[in-house]
Amino acid sequence: MSKWKNFIRIWIDKQKIKSALDSIKFIEKLIVDNDSVEKDKNKNVEKQQNETNNILNNISNNSKNEKALEQDSLLHKQMQIRDKEKESRINVINNSNNQQKVPKIVQTIHDYGSRIRHLETKVKELTDKTSDQAIN
Repeated sequence: MSKWKNFIRIWIDKQKIKSALDSIKFIEKLIVDNDSVEKDKNKNVEKQQNETNNILNNISNNSKNEKALEQDSLLHKQMQIRDKEKESRINVINNSNNQQKVPKIVQTIHDYGSRIRHLETKVKELTDKTSDQAIN
């Protein structure tokens, strides 16, 4: 009967290790996904800044003979781009606040790692004991 108890304990410990590993993999995937989202947002901000610079260059290069309506439309576009830039900056600030949570997640991963190593050691000890008992 004790062999079955040991077997069940080992099986339960292995299941705990598997679930902890799955949790770690999920958290790592979240971190990678978050990094790619940040890169995409940075690219969008750069694109908007380039568009703003192009519009400003067009405004400065306009000759005096162009109609005032064209300049007004360019100014309107510039204002729209600035509004988009403000929104993107707010999003970047919000995302940086979320990034501050990443060290806590990393610490949790390290904690899980140490727990897993401890459980692996326990499983190995229990396996060794079980095999020794089976031999005797």
